[in-house]
Amino acid sequence: MEILKAVIFGIVEGITEWLPISSTGHMILLDEFVQLKGSQDFINVFLVVVQLGAILAVVFMFWNDLFPFRFRKGKKPEIEKDKMILWGKILLACIPAAIVGILFDQVFERLFYHPVPVMMGASLLRILQHGFYFSGTEWAVMAAGMAAAFLVSEGVIRFLLDYIRKHDFQIFGWYRILLGILVIGLNMMGMIHI
Repeated sequence: MEILKAVIFGIVEGITEWLPISSTGHMILLDEFVQLKGSQDFINVFLVVVQLGAILAVVFMFWNDLFPFRFRKGKKPEIEKDKMILWGKILLACIPAAIVGILFDQVFERLFYHPVPVMMGASLLRILQHGFYFSGTEWAVMAAGMAAAFLVSEGVIRFLLDYIRKHDFQIFGWYRILLGILVIGLNMMGMIHI
């Protein structure tokens, strides 16, 4: 049952990470209805690692645009300088996030100068802090959520790239307003506690 819940969290993460509708807000809201069983440490790590699944979808989809090394048959490997410079800038921009993350642990995953290295660092930090205590089932739950987020993200990214060529973001604004009204109403009726 927990693996199914993790897949649901992964699907929601995969959809909401890329749309301008707050993935973190949706994860908090989903947690009101579908609660994972496990220690608070496990749940905190899961919520970071499931985001990594979504972020890795971008790396996979745009690997050729991101990877600075070119290997051709019979030739020396080539380094694309513009991509190396890009990665240098990304890593440089991540230094403040890493410092804050090490000093203030809880804020680390919220600082997204660039999501790939920051999320990898946040995931690694959380796993090193708490992962040694996880059971095999908890590792399977984490892997299922991360895989679902990865797979769903690929479809959502493709959809969004096509969507923004033809439409504006107005519908997402209306969605956020309507969801906000619904959440406030459910909270006032005591059905959720956010």
